[in-house]
Amino acid sequence: MFIDSKVKVDSKDMESCRRFSQTTYWQRECEELFDDAFSLDLPYAPPGMYQHLGKNELKWHYDWLSHTVGNDWKWENIKALGTDHEGIFWVFRSGAGSVCWGGKEGWYESKFATLLQIQDGRITYAKDHFDPMGFYKAVGVELPKFYYDAKPPEGFSEAVNLCRIPGTEESLQRQIKETLDFFVHPDYWNPKVKDVLAEDFVHELTFAPADMPRVYRGRAYDALNEWLDRHLKGGEIYDELFYQTTDPHIYITEYNCLFETDWGYTEEQINAGAHGRYPNREISYIELDDQGRCRRLDEYLNTMSKFLSINASIPTFPYMFY
Repeated sequence: MFIDSKVKVDSKDMESCRRFSQTTYWQRECEELFDDAFSLDLPYAPPGMYQHLGKNELKWHYDWLSHTVGNDWKWENIKALGTDHEGIFWVFRSGAGSVCWGGKEGWYESKFATLLQIQDGRITYAKDHFDPMGFYKAVGVELPKFYYDAKPPEGFSEAVNLCRIPGTEESLQRQIKETLDFFVHPDYWNPKVKDVLAEDFVHELTFAPADMPRVYRGRAYDALNEWLDRHLKGGEIYDELFYQTTDPHIYITEYNCLFETDWGYTEEQINAGAHGRYPNREISYIELDDQGRCRRLDEYLNTMSKFLSINASIPTFPYMFY
């Protein structure tokens, strides 16, 4: 038996969170969910799209979505979560459907991580994170190449992780704390992190560039961490926000990072001195198993910052044209 969540939230606010998670929120029938002063941030939006939307911008954005997203749009794998931050909720889900953007028909699919502020059952603010590269894929536009020169996973030894099953609630609490210590202040590439990973651990870089894998298991995760260790030349993680949720298995971290890097380049470019800086605001979705070990880590990041770090130009998305 796992521990119970100590997070308590207002039932009316939680119901609004659940309703939001299951709706196409830009449709007129969803208006009652939102406060009159509601605003929306889209921090991962591609160039050309609004990143902050107040009352006037929301009218345009909803009209754009209503005219360009097909009626086949569907949400799946929905998790609606309250948190230990008063009035703050998170929704994680996958969305997909047909689109017609810039006069071109296509298909958009993405995972979504959405922070909601809810008061008295009304949503006052939302911050929605989605895959910016998917917009270009939907309209048939290729983006710059980001080289991922990880070593072959076969070159890494298979980890031997002796899973100790906590025998008491106290030992389970200690294991949870030990696990979360690696994620409150993210330290994923520390070799000792293996001690707190479940045998079936999965790491997903949800919005990784097209030239990088998005899912890492076993030795592929070792190869990713060696690649990070080789190419991160210094920097820091700061302004972390850590959330416990109404699901005792799930925790969330938001944080800023700024690193010196020489990733994303060819070996020839690196030898010639190519380097860059990588800024991002990232989100980690951390899911524990019943033994208090991490079985899933989904890392949400703005792919545009990967291209920024290699000084690559990104075309404007045809948001204002439909």
